[in-house]
Amino acid sequence: WIKVHFPLEFYTSWLRHAEDKIDPKEEIRELVADLRKQNIELALPSPTALYENFTLDGDKIIVGLSNLKNIGKTQSVKLIELVQSLGKNPNEISWVEFLYYVADKSNQKAIESLLKVGVFHFGKTREFLLHDLFVWNKLTQREKDSLCEKFDGLDSVSAVITKVLTGKINKRRAKTVEDLKLLLDNPPYSLNDTPGKIVKYEKDILGFTVTFSIVELSSSFGSTTCRQFSDGKSDNLDILVEIIRIRDYSPKTGKNVGKKMCFISAEDGTDKLEGVIFPQTLEIYKNSLYEGNLV
Repeated sequence: WIKVHFPLEFYTSWLRHAEDKIDPKEEIRELVADLRKQNIELALPSPTALYENFTLDGDKIIVGLSNLKNIGKTQSVKLIELVQSLGKNPNEISWVEFLYYVADKSNQKAIESLLKVGVFHFGKTREFLLHDLFVWNKLTQREKDSLCEKFDGLDSVSAVITKVLTGKINKRRAKTVEDLKLLLDNPPYSLNDTPGKIVKYEKDILGFTVTFSIVELSSSFGSTTCRQFSDGKSDNLDILVEIIRIRDYSPKTGKNVGKKMCFISAEDGTDKLEGVIFPQTLEIYKNSLYEGNLV
């Protein structure tokens, strides 16, 4: 009754208490697939929507910071307090201010998780911010402190390093800092965000994707979606899905006694399907049937 009449509140509460289940990640994955079927929006945290746990915000559910990998409840509360302590609109916080006042006072793995899923973006790509963070952590605290009141106009670590080199610095250290600037200006890999990389980050940090569906990245397209099939579409169908779970099974009775078969769960971003792969079919397609594969 509550699910039918108050779906937003129902899913928010269920997601918040998924941590009490035997397999919290699988519980959340199934809930996310179900709420998408109900056309309920699930959104990533943003500078102006930072919550400790899954939270209903208007007509959408916001993922909580503690629901991200490497960020526990204590760390999520600390991050929110650090952002609020700056006393300004979160959208007006500059990248360098964030590094000095938030990142340096937090667990670095937690900060990487925030950047990988795009909680903070500062008009930059996720790869750019991660590379900047890596170099920022190579600067000494003294070098950072020398600029703490002069962050206006500094929108990147490259700009910070340029400022450091114009201050008081010995020759040996100057050479090291110059090398860091060279690394920033000539990154060893592309700093562009690709859909594939975004999906990889989100699946690793969240356990599911928000920005893209993995199936959207494939060059092949099915003629039907899981949702259409669930709604009754029949005949000959091609449905492109990602395999999310496979469980082997050997029957002890019936005509397939002792033969290996499996139960399979798959999804495409519109819905999730459950199925059975019988022995003869499994033997033919066994090399393609593994978790994470598109079939």
